[in-house]
Amino acid sequence: MYADINFYKEEYLGEDPQDDVLLNKLLSRASDDVDYYAPELEVSELSTKDLELVKKATCAQAEFYVLNGEQYNDSDTDSATIGKFSYGGAKAQKTSKNDMCPRALKYLTHTGLLYRGVENIDSSYTYREEPYV
Repeated sequence: MYADINFYKEEYLGEDPQDDVLLNKLLSRASDDVDYYAPELEVSELSTKDLELVKKATCAQAEFYVLNGEQYNDSDTDSATIGKFSYGGAKAQKTSKNDMCPRALKYLTHTGLLYRGVENIDSSYTYREEPYV
């Protein structure tokens, strides 16, 4: 796990579910989510700042689970009615399913761990202004 209960409660100041066993479980699940989005993450290679951001991302995801439940995107409901209010179409919206909360993604974005492009490993390339003849 990237963040523990103490970090969550004392540093991140997340919503407390009043159940440390549940919170520990959610932090573990959130760490799994971070691993999915940042598969190249190697804690021993992170700077202090990046490690702090990874911990905050983990806490943000765990807090999202505290507030919304673990199955927030897994609903099979395609309509609901409460009194005169009716809503439909949740199944159609599931195509844009994102299981990482926006705040956690913001933290991870600043670490550079989400970049999956190609690195330029050939540093001998130089730019030429004049055209090749």
